[in-house]
Amino acid sequence: MARTIVEQGRIGTVRSGRDKDGAIKNGKVLVWGHIDVTSYTTGGETVAPKDIGLSTIDFITFDVRTVNDADTPPSDGVTFGANYIQSSNKVIIDVALKTGTQVTSTQDAELYYFAGGDAAVADLT
Repeated sequence: MARTIVEQGRIGTVRSGRDKDGAIKNGKVLVWGHIDVTSYTTGGETVAPKDIGLSTIDFITFDVRTVNDADTPPSDGVTFGANYIQSSNKVIIDVALKTGTQVTSTQDAELYYFAGGDAAVADLT
């Protein structure tokens, strides 16, 4: 595993966040940024909530831009994708969504993320 994560933005959701019971909760945030993987690990890259500035992840989505330094997706209709497995904090990058073929070890990848959850700082209200 070799990766760099750069947060590009953050927005607080004052009084618009909710806890699991529906009560108003301060401390919910939306974050987005860039992940540059220089040597993908077969089985997924670990991206823990703290790695993206959250204490918990409510949701996360990815936009895979390149795999193995290819500037554009393959022209045969294959698309890149990524899924997050919350129980293990792993991002799995697929190079062929129709077949579910995972990117192999040591490949490069570039992806962007958009996530929401609890801020990594204490809610003092």
